[in-house]
Amino acid sequence: MAYETSQYWPPSRRRRFIGYMIGIFVASVLANCATAPFTAQHFGSFTSWGVLANMIAIPLTGFWIMPSALLYVMGLPFGLDSVIGPVFASGILVLIEIAALFAGLPFADTALSPPGYPVLMLLVGGVIMSYIVIKPAHLAGWGVVASAVSLWIIKPVPDAVLFAENRTPTLVVASANGHLVSYGRLSDFLMDMAALRLGQRHVGARHQNCDDMCHHQLRSGQLVAIVTKRHGLSAACDDRNAAFIISMVPPLYPCRSAKPIYYFAQSIKDNYLLFIDKNIIEIISNNFGSGQIACLAPQPHPC
Repeated sequence: MAYETSQYWPPSRRRRFIGYMIGIFVASVLANCATAPFTAQHFGSFTSWGVLANMIAIPLTGFWIMPSALLYVMGLPFGLDSVIGPVFASGILVLIEIAALFAGLPFADTALSPPGYPVLMLLVGGVIMSYIVIKPAHLAGWGVVASAVSLWIIKPVPDAVLFAENRTPTLVVASANGHLVSYGRLSDFLMDMAALRLGQRHVGARHQNCDDMCHHQLRSGQLVAIVTKRHGLSAACDDRNAAFIISMVPPLYPCRSAKPIYYFAQSIKDNYLLFIDKNIIEIISNNFGSGQIACLAPQPHPC
């Protein structure tokens, strides 16, 4: 609807090369803005070079690939496909090379946390309102869009994911260096799901073995101790660097230093998002009726 306004330019201006390039630029910007929230929601990423890539790819498609494709189809009954086919194929190969070039640039696949479906509904509703409501009331629609973007920006991003549904509980934690660390073996699919929820890329993710304990620097810069085996709790309690302990095994006794220990019940059957704020962990389950599973030691009874 926004691009449609360019169709009312005088014909002489519309035919100019600069007008054509401006049209491609406007269409690319609008398309990127329109698809970015949905791409972030389902893939957790954003293509930073999309507009510039389209400035090259769209003329290539319009002046080379599509005309040669039409000529190829028209030439099939006359046996001219062997002549036109290489021209058609070479255009596609050039397009693929351009895509590969931009895909290899820095920030080509920027991680972006999902906005959530309520924010998506507000964004879509606001844009529609801004075009169907009579001026100046249409500004209210853009106000809804601005509110949705603000909610997306301030929405907290989880610091860790705990996978426990139909499997041994495994923790995936976001790091200050932008990498994901898995404290246990996970499939590529589950790592992709963790990367999506944590707003980080799967590339660079690694599996960490903790014989005693592991230090982990959170996205906030805070250092915590991760324990996967019971004998590692003593070393974690004596450690002076970690602010608190996240344990995959229930502790039998508290730390003498009174260092907080968060541990997870072994009977949990759901997946969880963990939000870590200083020494407090909040959780959200994929099954809202499952109850609390993160326990702060010491407690007189099991979690």
